[in-house]
Amino acid sequence: MLARTVDAIAERGEGLLLLLGRLAIGALYLPSGFGKLTGINGPGVRGFATYLAAHGVPGPAIAWSGVAAVVEFFASLAVVLGLKTRYAAALLIPLHDRGGTHRPSLLDDSRRGTESAAEDPFL
Repeated sequence: MLARTVDAIAERGEGLLLLLGRLAIGALYLPSGFGKLTGINGPGVRGFATYLAAHGVPGPAIAWSGVAAVVEFFASLAVVLGLKTRYAAALLIPLHDRGGTHRPSLLDDSRRGTESAAEDPFL
């Protein structure tokens, strides 16, 4: 009975619920991507590259930080605007923080949880 009621409410407000979900995702990813791209209220591309290099990301850290900043900002913007939402959300998955340590998910999992808040400005 309760499940049918919840389903009926969800069907009537589907558009609104999707909009609220897109806005919530945008509120999480847009400011972070903007800070990485511009350096305003964030580390900027070079600062993020320094962070990635310090945490052992393989390959050229400046390239990875640029890619991450562009993808994070523009994919989250596409999600908020509802443009190719599934593809844009799929691009955000590798950037999602696995494990709650606020580190890029491309890092070696064996190092997770070894830094304290005093050592890591992104915690």
